[in-house]
Amino acid sequence: MYGRLTTIEFDSPAQRREALTLLTDTIQSIRRMEGFQAAYYLDVDELHIIVVTIFDSQEELEAIERQDESLRLRAREIGVRFPRTDQYEVVAFAMTGSP
Repeated sequence: MYGRLTTIEFDSPAQRREALTLLTDTIQSIRRMEGFQAAYYLDVDELHIIVVTIFDSQEELEAIERQDESLRLRAREIGVRFPRTDQYEVVAFAMTGSP
């Protein structure tokens, strides 16, 4: 499995609310992507969110990069910034009900 962490920055709480609506709409298309496992939106503070997405393989994770670009362009139009995106291989995980 592979994960992607994306930091998202906003200029104001109002801009954040507008961007979250866009992100929420987009997660529906991401959920249908091959290899999708999970997505988490981590609330850092009023002006920052970290998005974590998990996919089965690096190739499937990279496919989101291509589809995600249209979302990023729309978000940039309202002033949202994406200062950092990193990909990692998942080396271990734990979840409820797993051994």
